[in-house]
Amino acid sequence: GGNSSGLVLNNYSTQDFGATLVRLVTVVSLVGSYPIFVRGIKSALFELQGLGGDDVSEKRNKNTTLLLVLAITAVSLVLENAGFMVGFTGATMGSAIIYIFPPVLYLKSTSRRIASGQLTETTSVKLERAFCKFLVVLGGIVGVLGGTVSILDSFFPGVL
Repeated sequence: GGNSSGLVLNNYSTQDFGATLVRLVTVVSLVGSYPIFVRGIKSALFELQGLGGDDVSEKRNKNTTLLLVLAITAVSLVLENAGFMVGFTGATMGSAIIYIFPPVLYLKSTSRRIASGQLTETTSVKLERAFCKFLVVLGGIVGVLGGTVSILDSFFPGVL
């Protein structure tokens, strides 16, 4: 709860050998996963811009990598509580995984099948598609509310 540190390992003594070993393994894990995350984010940014792997110049690739590493590092230096990022990510991505992604997949699938004539747009299909659209909106609202609560809880604890 509120009596423990956002990073659970900080609750253990620095003299505890097991906690120190786990801290070391955590550092190795973070340092090793950093390039993987940056590459995934960079690829997603390029895809959002409509660029493929061969369409990106070497200069743009390097500049984007530098900008992402600087931005991620700046955020990590400012945020002292790792629990905030865990809570914020869980609130926003949890609602997306539960309420947004499955309906979006169904809507894309049925729209393609309707367009190709493989699926007839019956009343039940229309109702199901309408409900999926409702779930997407609900997921967005729940994600924003959850993210807001996480921000308020971490940075403005007296508000809640």
